Amino acid sequence: MKALKIKITKFIDAHQPGFVECRFVDARNQEHIIHEKAPVVTTENLNENSIYPTDGFIAYEILREYSDENSRSLITISTERPWDISTVENISVFDVFENKLTEIQELPNS
Repeated sequence: MKALKIKITKFIDAHQPGFVECRFVDARNQEHIIHEKAPVVTTENLNENSIYPTDGFIAYEILREYSDENSRSLITISTERPWDISTVENISVFDVFENKLTEIQELPNS
């Protein structure tokens, strides 16, 4: 599965299955914050006593690949599919550099 690399920065709600705050920086150097169920973004069993930050992942789909004015390769992704994930500002489309993306096995709880 294609996945965006994120940092899980803190545990925010113990209501089952547990919710975490996640952050990443896009190609425009803008930080984005996502609040999501822990099992959707990691295989770790996170709680309020876990050590943060820790690595996490969000599935995405590619909308477009292009080069910017500095000839850097950019990828426009959407996190709306497959899991309907958006930022706290309700943004789900981002331009990112390829090094922010990876391939992972599907998370077991997604």
